[in-house]
Amino acid sequence: MQHNHRVAALIQVICLALLVFSLIERQVRQALGPEQVMVGSLTASLAKAHRI
Repeated sequence: MQHNHRVAALIQVICLALLVFSLIERQVRQALGPEQVMVGSLTASLAKAHRI
């Protein structure tokens, strides 16, 4: 039972970290403007992977 709680807590921490990361990336994108491209961003990597 204790192990399940630890796994659930770890998943929650990882999800929270991903949320914070995506919010920071969103702020940076908004600050850059539409004409500039963020190289190496998570969404750019995902878009590149889906084009293949």
